[in-house]
Amino acid sequence: MFSLYGAKILAIDLDPQGNLTDSFNVDADQLPVLIDIIEKQASVQDCIINVEDGIDLIPSRIENVTLDSKLAITRAPLHNVLSNILSTIEDNYDFIFVDCPPMIGPSVTAASLYVDLILVPLNPDRFSAKGLKILKDEIINLTNQYKTELTYKVFLNKFSGNTILSDKTIQTTIAVENGGGYALSTAIRQAQEIPNITDLGLNMFSSLKKSTARDDFDLLARELLEINLNEIKSRNKI
Repeated sequence: MFSLYGAKILAIDLDPQGNLTDSFNVDADQLPVLIDIIEKQASVQDCIINVEDGIDLIPSRIENVTLDSKLAITRAPLHNVLSNILSTIEDNYDFIFVDCPPMIGPSVTAASLYVDLILVPLNPDRFSAKGLKILKDEIINLTNQYKTELTYKVFLNKFSGNTILSDKTIQTTIAVENGGGYALSTAIRQAQEIPNITDLGLNMFSSLKKSTARDDFDLLARELLEINLNEIKSRNKI
């Protein structure tokens, strides 16, 4: 979505399942991925492919499942892993998005220490609420260990008003995050259109047909862009 506003995007798929890679209709079986960079079998430039106008991708395949063990065995300095890999190309992009697997390990820790903002989709179920608590505890641990400040924002995903109103855990979770300034106002509504479009290998933004899913993602992108614009203004005393 950011690319439609003129931003140049790099998306990095860290998840061995490669869902982000699949969503771009990319077969990564014969393509270099992050583990190949770590093992010095490919450069970051070798891994980057263009998937849409304004969007590049570092894809993933099942071999990325060994990322965590490789980083642990080599005792790689996790706070420098991605910055060292991306230092030669990051100035080519306005935004770099890192799609992480749901399990917290060395690779996710490395990504968390690299990014400026951790974006957390919160599904309307208690498992997501528990997962968010685990993530927040890990953020505190990383903050203390690396003497850095990690920022996260939560947004409701697969939103259904009836579900939210009937689940006290989700109500409480959202209230706490909103009260602390950690919740985005945009929610992504439950929509069958999203899996349908993914299965067909299509782009919801390539059609002018009315779409609630597209409207939601557009609002989310606008809210996030405004967050970044405010940070830039603050840094430059504007």
